[in-house]
Amino acid sequence: MIKEKVLDSITILANGDVPEVMKKSLAESQTDLTPLCDTTIIQAENISHGGYLQEHYGIDMALQILAKEPNRKIILYSPLTLENLRKRKEKLELILAKPNARFLEMPFSIKTLVSAFQAEVTEMDAEKTAIALTNHVKGALSGIFHNIRKAKNPLQPEGQWQTEIVAKGFATAKEIFPMLADKDNASILSFLEEISADREEIRKGEELTGIFCDMEGTLFANGILNNALLTFLHQQEIESKIITLWTDGNIAELQTMLDANGITWQLKAKRDFAGAIVEMAIDDMDENSFTGLTKIFAKRFRPIQEFSA
Repeated sequence: MIKEKVLDSITILANGDVPEVMKKSLAESQTDLTPLCDTTIIQAENISHGGYLQEHYGIDMALQILAKEPNRKIILYSPLTLENLRKRKEKLELILAKPNARFLEMPFSIKTLVSAFQAEVTEMDAEKTAIALTNHVKGALSGIFHNIRKAKNPLQPEGQWQTEIVAKGFATAKEIFPMLADKDNASILSFLEEISADREEIRKGEELTGIFCDMEGTLFANGILNNALLTFLHQQEIESKIITLWTDGNIAELQTMLDANGITWQLKAKRDFAGAIVEMAIDDMDENSFTGLTKIFAKRFRPIQEFSA
């Protein structure tokens, strides 16, 4: 196959100028790139200000790609070891369970990259993979519940926007969880609420410094940025506070909103913090509802009403 066509079929998802540099290296290499045809190469973690962040957006990207294109070849890479990532990101098991997915530890050569699919598939732990799948489904259903709750009464939505988002939510829930296919909306809503509240307190007792701010309904309301809150967060960052954004919604979709507004703080899933005690939380829920639903405890809780846009 012509080298240019192979290069065009390779997708590189990474931060900064990495994609450009990697494509240039591949183009200049004398190695046959044919084995990389139709491959997506993904950086497993984000890098900001020279430090490795703990949110592995690349792993979520890989899952989304495999959901749409099950046979797409995926190469995840990281300067961290596979064992290190496995301990902190169970979703990785779902990717590595695929015969068309590989992991490379940096640094690696072009030759190693090209021969990635000649290496044996990573040995999997069936129990861990099953647990990861269960938690992944729970997270997806919780995200659906999060979106449906945008309607004050999901069973009687008001207006076209609420009607569409509720209908999409119920339809997606049935698709992800076939047992819901013959259930009415009230039963599905009750099930989603129960699943969303079923959170293992994986960070129980862990105290985290910094400010943790919700996305939908808080930093953004109906897609509109709350500039007063954004100013507050920037001021806190100047005072050396660590700012973390989190959500129960779809991280990939919400990340596009942050990118469009030039906001570079980490966006994480609230479920990954269940049981933690955070220095400050900002949310559009009241404090009791926030703690009850997320299983996260805030030393200082600030409702969105304190920040007028």
